[in-house]
Amino acid sequence: MFDHILYATDFSPSARHAAAAAHDLAKAFGAKVTLTTVRQPDAALTSDQLAEALLEEKQHHFKLVDAAVEVIEHGQAYRGVCGLAQRLEADLVVVGRHGSHSASEALLGSTTERIVRHAPCSVFVSHPAERQRLMTLTHVLACTDLSADAEPAVRLSAAIATHFGAGASLLHVYDLVPPMAVVNQPWDATQEHSIHALLVDRLDKQRAEVFGATPGEAVLLRDKSTVRAICDWAGDHEVELIVTGSHGRTGVTRFLLGSVAERVVRHAPCSVLVFRS
Repeated sequence: MFDHILYATDFSPSARHAAAAAHDLAKAFGAKVTLTTVRQPDAALTSDQLAEALLEEKQHHFKLVDAAVEVIEHGQAYRGVCGLAQRLEADLVVVGRHGSHSASEALLGSTTERIVRHAPCSVFVSHPAERQRLMTLTHVLACTDLSADAEPAVRLSAAIATHFGAGASLLHVYDLVPPMAVVNQPWDATQEHSIHALLVDRLDKQRAEVFGATPGEAVLLRDKSTVRAICDWAGDHEVELIVTGSHGRTGVTRFLLGSVAERVVRHAPCSVLVFRS
């Protein structure tokens, strides 16, 4: 699933929690890791000093995997990280999430959220309060809109659950308008034709096909806020990792509302993996 993981750090406590996740994912999937940090023009530390700090982190957190270090010189941290991810052809960026947000972050998005928005690959965001390693993962929540575009993220969540011996639940949230991919499917004259029944049937079939005997459940929720429904259910059911696809808005709409993935990253009670194919 992953061949090259880019772990980006600012050496904060939340970033160091993410290091454990980067190590565990690299070990599980046999991936190599590049550790990086961004040096901005007004930084007090030199590139050599930052490289030395990265080497110390490598020796402390990444002894059991193939790891390299690289310092980025850039005025904007998220652009530096995303640019390096593209140059290295990384297929996963791992970052930490800080616990609080300033007024400017509420309007424009934090560095982590901007990485989620602009990265050329999937992004794993470690929750600041997360203390357990992925090796002890017990419950993964896969989010789907029941479209073909969402299926790779669902299959990734199944692979992660299998690798770490965790249970996995599959969740879909709908409001007044159900997914057209479900409404337009052929109707069986022997089945109940309510929208709810169609969604339950589609969700149950996908969970059985993708997750097999992995413990967990298929969950259908009706809520006006997809983000709130996902985060509340995850908090109520001791979910330790949410996996979702990136179906972001763009332009003015995204600026005003934010994508579902970015808002899940901001409000989730646990770590989040945003899949981008």
